[in-house]
Amino acid sequence: MTIDPFSILLNSEREARRSALSYPVTRPPEVLFTGIGFSLRGYLLAVSIDTVCEVMPYPRITPIPGIKDWVCGIAAIRGQVLPVVELATALGGCTNAFNEKSKVLSLKYRETIIGVVVDEVFGSRRFLFGEKIDPGLTDKNWISPYLEGAFLQKKQVWNILSVAALEKSGVLSSV
Repeated sequence: MTIDPFSILLNSEREARRSALSYPVTRPPEVLFTGIGFSLRGYLLAVSIDTVCEVMPYPRITPIPGIKDWVCGIAAIRGQVLPVVELATALGGCTNAFNEKSKVLSLKYRETIIGVVVDEVFGSRRFLFGEKIDPGLTDKNWISPYLEGAFLQKKQVWNILSVAALEKSGVLSSV
């Protein structure tokens, strides 16, 4: 008796299809928000990935005399001038103590690109519908007016920083 290899493959396929029908169909959870996660004075924050042009180490800064105290100065990044601000000080928090984990997020809102100094960057973060929490559950403090939501992920509260609120406050436009 000869065994036809093609018949064996057909039988295997039929068995696989039959057994696959018994497994429930699962959908991946729907992502509500994707952003870049970072810390600022002990707060875990995320900003929409659509507004982040680049994450970079703290660049060489040229100070500008007579400017607001929260403006670090300007940096030359690939031939472009990038104003750099110390975000926590600009929003009314305490002054930053720069360290090796400090980074600059290059943010774009409308036609404005500005570098903001943050304490540490954690990379891309995806938040699901089920992780959204009432922003009223988070502390009211110096950063609250600039938040547009919050998520609870692995027992950590991640607040969403609104670039539109930063623009409205003048942080992005009055450098």
